[in-house]
Amino acid sequence: MLKVMFVLTVLSQHNSTAPVVISQHSTVEACERAFQSFEAQIARNTTSSGFSSTTVRTHACSETEVWVSGKE
Repeated sequence: MLKVMFVLTVLSQHNSTAPVVISQHSTVEACERAFQSFEAQIARNTTSSGFSSTTVRTHACSETEVWVSGKE
């Protein structure tokens, strides 16, 4: 059966990087919350003396349909 999902995709500030699918969610609100959490995690984990930060240039919560098995 087909189910509508929202896929979180991010593109970093670094050159030559392709968009990366981070996660998928059942609502756009959950997708946006996941992005906020992801952005906070990146900010915490990329601060060091030789590496100042990784900024996320853009993100998208894109609606897509996925096949799921069984009934929900």
